[in-house]
Amino acid sequence: MGAEDVPVVSLGLHRSLSSVDLREGIDVYLECNITANPNVYRVTWRHNDKPLFHNASAGVIIGNQTLVLQNITRHRAGLYTCVASNSEGDGVSNPLNLDVKFAPVCKAGQPTQYGSGRKEAARVICEVEANPAAVTFSWRLNNSTPLAPAPLTAADNQLRSVVAMAHQYGVLFCSAENEIGPQRQPCVFHVIPTDKPEPPTNCTVQNRTNDLLNVECSPGWDGGLPQFFVMEVVTHGTPERQLMVNMTSSSPVFSTSSLLPSFSYDVVLYAANSKGHSEPRVLRIEASKAQSTQRRTALLAGELELGPIIGILVGSLVTLIFLVCITTVLVRRRHMKKHSKMTDSSTKEDLNDSADSLDKNPDIIPHEGDCLDEDEKAFEMYRKRRSYPSHIGSNNCDTISVRKVEFCDEVHCQTLKPYPKQTVTATRF
Repeated sequence: MGAEDVPVVSLGLHRSLSSVDLREGIDVYLECNITANPNVYRVTWRHNDKPLFHNASAGVIIGNQTLVLQNITRHRAGLYTCVASNSEGDGVSNPLNLDVKFAPVCKAGQPTQYGSGRKEAARVICEVEANPAAVTFSWRLNNSTPLAPAPLTAADNQLRSVVAMAHQYGVLFCSAENEIGPQRQPCVFHVIPTDKPEPPTNCTVQNRTNDLLNVECSPGWDGGLPQFFVMEVVTHGTPERQLMVNMTSSSPVFSTSSLLPSFSYDVVLYAANSKGHSEPRVLRIEASKAQSTQRRTALLAGELELGPIIGILVGSLVTLIFLVCITTVLVRRRHMKKHSKMTDSSTKEDLNDSADSLDKNPDIIPHEGDCLDEDEKAFEMYRKRRSYPSHIGSNNCDTISVRKVEFCDEVHCQTLKPYPKQTVTATRF
């Protein structure tokens, strides 16, 4: 017996198979050759470094030191290893690459619908997977009219063919072929006329509470392209319309809690795609009566708070104006009274001067009424014109009294006749 050590393992194809002739649909046999001392107690298999288990229904059969892959597909391609274990450790084989050749197949996940608008050409791309990668493509419209493809490009074993469709609509079939054979199932594409989407329909407000708004619609025609939906909420009945909400969604269902219940709003809904957006749908959301009442109450409360201040200001202004008016009236009255006193004083001085003049002329006796002869009346009239102020008339002799003469006797009084106005030279008697 030799020295004990971990197993020595090698992996290869069954001698009846050639690695260059592996293609889909055949059965593949792998053999794990083991040299071990002590003997192995376990043999396991790995595919791309992942454990591989016996599964007869999936075409994976694991024997003592063999692996059978029935009806192999391209998904079974990759690196295989076998691991033998004994008491000394695990022995890992060399990796064996299974290069499974297959006819072209459509690449998964590629777009299958294309839209073409007016004066536009649809650029349809057909991608396939194949091994070997040397393939040829063929195109047909509605499975009848052949089309010339654009030049081919290849990268990472994924081939692509491009065809331009101008003003043609229908179903396009793309097929590829390599040395393994033709593509079993062609790739199918739909070319349809495209346009802006139609607006959403049946839009309703499902629920509105004090702080929540839910809106649901039914989608319209998408215009032949992927569409999305937009909801905008703007204030209504305010001096300036304010954007409160701007939301997008893949479906016409929206929910927001960014609104104030005391305001009215316009909810604008529309659909959009790469061609543009639809006509809008507008919903009017009125403010609730309770909230509107609260809002008005708040406004009135604000007005009431300002009311006393405004009243005080107005009252102060009125009082100030009243005081100014009273002051003006008093000043004017005081000025008029002062002027009146000055006038009376002047008048009295004039009268006193006249009385003094009479005292200085004792022979001149003034009389009340018309108790003067013609010469005396002429002298008196001349004296009045010279001595009395302008505001005392010449015929107001009853306003003048001279204390020294209190009466006239019958000898010196006689009835006076009207005396014409003339210049009289007074002669002292």
